[in-house]
Amino acid sequence: MASSAPKQHETEEDAITEEEITGTAEPAARNTSSTANVLDGHEKTKIAVDESNPRQRKSAFTELMTSSSRKEKESKPPKLSKQSSQHWSGHGTPPMPKPGVPSQRFQARNTLGKYIANPEQFLASGNTNSKATVDNETQFGAVYDTSQVLHYDEHFVVLRDLYPKSQTHLLLLPRNLRHTLKHPFDAFEDRQFLKEVKAEAEKWKRCVGDEMRRQHKDVSMSEKARNEALAATLRGEEKRAATGGNHEEPSSQEKTLPDGRDWTSEVLVGMHAVPSMTHLHVHIMSPDRHSPCLRHRKHYNSFSTPFFVPLADFPLHPEDERRDPTGKGYLKWNFTCWRCSKDFGNGLVELKKHLEEEFEVWRNL
Repeated sequence: MASSAPKQHETEEDAITEEEITGTAEPAARNTSSTANVLDGHEKTKIAVDESNPRQRKSAFTELMTSSSRKEKESKPPKLSKQSSQHWSGHGTPPMPKPGVPSQRFQARNTLGKYIANPEQFLASGNTNSKATVDNETQFGAVYDTSQVLHYDEHFVVLRDLYPKSQTHLLLLPRNLRHTLKHPFDAFEDRQFLKEVKAEAEKWKRCVGDEMRRQHKDVSMSEKARNEALAATLRGEEKRAATGGNHEEPSSQEKTLPDGRDWTSEVLVGMHAVPSMTHLHVHIMSPDRHSPCLRHRKHYNSFSTPFFVPLADFPLHPEDERRDPTGKGYLKWNFTCWRCSKDFGNGLVELKKHLEEEFEVWRNL
């Protein structure tokens, strides 16, 4: 199935549609499931959730990932300061409007700016913690915006992608005014800035890995030994509780568990060679490409061809062919399965059916 011709605000190089750029496409429904241990992306601390104790409360990260959504708050695009107004270097991306005067054409592409400028406006209802720490009691059971902020500090903002292309799909937004309006190829020439972004992305990569374990641990064969150890631990805890014995801390329990499947190693971390949105952002996502939001050739190929540039590959060599994504035509390539490399030509329907099958095989490994 071929994609329709690009619309007014959409170009052939965009990885998303005009409706996604403007935020008028219907967001995907959120999945609902149980909880897990999750790393707080800023504080490097484990959430106090005992994986072996079903009575313990859910982690805030899990609540944020699975809670129901409400209509996104209206917010005007933030005005751009003179410091942050920088000319784009090329690489197929459009120039920025003048500071404080976002043109109608580019206003929609500035949408991520509101999360960078005012992340506190997109937190959970009732959450008054400016750093959005995940152990805040008010976050549990709350209702969240469809594209809400999971965490923010003075350096970064982390939020769910409004149109996720995998089961778990986050965006990491640097708040550095010197780089937020640059193309990633240019921004990451700054080695110190790149080091900071990689360190933050690694924390959230582990978060997504933990979320993948939570979602699929009950069916994954690689998790069998770990699940059995957890069950044995739970039985031991129940026995100690019944006899008045000492309670073992979750942290010490975690250390004695088998490793299980290395979910974190499968997480994708990178950005598009031609970003469709103005502000610098890093995609951190599960590899499954299992989402109702994956509806076009560009949706799939933007994450399944060299158009998606892993963060680990930066800084790019000056002669790296991915610096010319238009010339390579990545978004127009045939559909190829991300797991088995089977070529589906232009058959999106056939690919989607195959991806459903591959998803079940992958999660059962």
